[in-house]
Amino acid sequence: MLPPMGQLTASLIIRLMQVNQPHMGQIYLPYAAGLLESYVRGHAQNPSRYTFLPPLFRRMALEQAVQAFRLVDVAGFSLYTWNSRFSLAVAQELKRRQPQTLIVVGGPEVPERSEAFLRAQPWVDLCVHAEGERSFLALLEALPGGDWAGIAGISYLKAGAYFRQANTPRINPLEDIPSPYLSGAFDLLMKTHPSEDWIALWETNRGCPFSCSFCDWGSATRSKVLGFGDARLEAEIGWFVKHRIKVVFSCDANFGILKRDQQITEAMVQAHQKHGFPQTFVIQNTKNVTDRAYQIQKRLCESGLNQSATLSLQSLNPEVLKAIRRENISLQSYRELQIRFRRDGVPTYTDMIVGLPGESYDSFADGIAQVISEGQHHHIRYFNCYVLPNAELGDPAYQAEYGVEFVSIPYVFSNDAVSESRDGLGEQQQMVVACKSYSREDWVKMKTYAWFSELLHFNRKLLQLPLMLLNLELGLSFRTLFEAYMRPQPTQAWMLEDIWRFFLRKARAASLGETPFCLGPLVSNSPLQVWLEAHDYVMMGILQSQSLDAFYQQNQVVLENLLQEQGLSLPAGLLQDSLSLSRSLFLGQAHGQPWELRLGWNLWEFYQGLLSDQPVPLRPGAVVYCKDWAGPPYDQLQEKSNHKKIKNFINLYN
Repeated sequence: MLPPMGQLTASLIIRLMQVNQPHMGQIYLPYAAGLLESYVRGHAQNPSRYTFLPPLFRRMALEQAVQAFRLVDVAGFSLYTWNSRFSLAVAQELKRRQPQTLIVVGGPEVPERSEAFLRAQPWVDLCVHAEGERSFLALLEALPGGDWAGIAGISYLKAGAYFRQANTPRINPLEDIPSPYLSGAFDLLMKTHPSEDWIALWETNRGCPFSCSFCDWGSATRSKVLGFGDARLEAEIGWFVKHRIKVVFSCDANFGILKRDQQITEAMVQAHQKHGFPQTFVIQNTKNVTDRAYQIQKRLCESGLNQSATLSLQSLNPEVLKAIRRENISLQSYRELQIRFRRDGVPTYTDMIVGLPGESYDSFADGIAQVISEGQHHHIRYFNCYVLPNAELGDPAYQAEYGVEFVSIPYVFSNDAVSESRDGLGEQQQMVVACKSYSREDWVKMKTYAWFSELLHFNRKLLQLPLMLLNLELGLSFRTLFEAYMRPQPTQAWMLEDIWRFFLRKARAASLGETPFCLGPLVSNSPLQVWLEAHDYVMMGILQSQSLDAFYQQNQVVLENLLQEQGLSLPAGLLQDSLSLSRSLFLGQAHGQPWELRLGWNLWEFYQGLLSDQPVPLRPGAVVYCKDWAGPPYDQLQEKSNHKKIKNFINLYN
């Protein structure tokens, strides 16, 4: 229900809330709130009519948040997965106490089809859809006594009837939107919070030419990519330097899609090298422009602004790619990038999604094995498939077509400190756990397979060398290797069977609505509890229980049994040597202590040749590898016989 227009004063006090997700001691500047304030100040007929209080950006006690809106005429809330329940609860209590306050919501958690949302939250007066700058200004200018019917891009209930105005045309040129950084929208906020370690969100363009079904980016921006002006971007880089912003997170859906993105990259690199800020520039890589993407990522990694390059595959199954509308994105371009990055020593990670429509356990397992066999040995980042309200996956018709089933699970961010939700307003997200193409139990198997690939091949490379050895020398697929752990084990390998059963229990619980994360220490024996991925939790348990020797011994049992089943064999001592070197490398990195190891094969050189796509043949012969210094670097070993330091091609532990 809308408040009586006459109760709103001619001068308006406005406060926006954009609660962000803190991460590792840092927090994002409330960029959306800054955009709205800057646009109003830049385009209002009488800007002095509006008083913006500093935006609320951090979660707090519900009472404290409501009190912060006292005397406010217009309260705006940006709704995201990580804040919507809390923000709506604040809005509800605020409306109960101050019915005259206009409650406005926007953001990606506000559905385009908003009638059910508004009826479920009757304390919300107005929803703002798509680009919100023009709509927000128009509704402010209509107060008091305005007529909402003339405002594009909003929806509301009036006398029980639902009204939804068509979205505003996209803002073009984007220069019509004043920069929240350069216009001073954050000056007071930063002055009153001098101890915050801010992350800056940065748009150099808006738009996405792709329409991936799991993502709302393309639908939100209607495809065409529009750019902000070069002079503005140069000035904003100067602002980041002046305010000593360590991390800049690009909001561009496809950084590198425009030719000028190489110049933007170079400007960031020059600022970093000359002034020391920013220290990190995080981008979402473009999908198809192979050479430009390569040059940008390589430059960022070489300069230290990024540690690794992103390759966002999501799936290798053609049926999945068709179902999620990514069939126009070239898999070959990813392969070309992977090869070039490997040969240049630039670490990469590949994004894959667990449980996409059209996937099956077989296609998922084969796809992961293929990604690894084609050279991804640094990291695969596994994401669950979530239902976003404005993505095609959130459309009931799409869900019916693909038989999508999902559960509500707690919103948890990896490696963040555990904080109890004393107000009972823990955030939730909708996770897909079954489709026509796979059952819920298939999803459990996919999740277990992913966790084993993380634990054995990627997480601190616990078993990467032995697995690569068996793959190259004996032709065992990575799927066969991972699945050797997904079954009952002999008594001598009880720990690995326990890990398998733990992964199964955890995945089944997640498929029913529990968090897939585990409570545990970020570092061994730390009292600080954080949310850990299941494979990290297992690794930490192995360390804290001092079971690493048993872990490697039992892995030898599992792998030798597999070889016997397959009728295969390695030269005597080779498998054990590969396990011994893996153990020493892990302990050297975990504890930073010197070590020495006598082997019968040139396994370190062989290993590095595989990582760099510059194969080195296995050669028998006594060799002593050592790391005779404490601490870093961890990417070098010394061959004791000739005192030669051997640097690896790709840092194992980025």
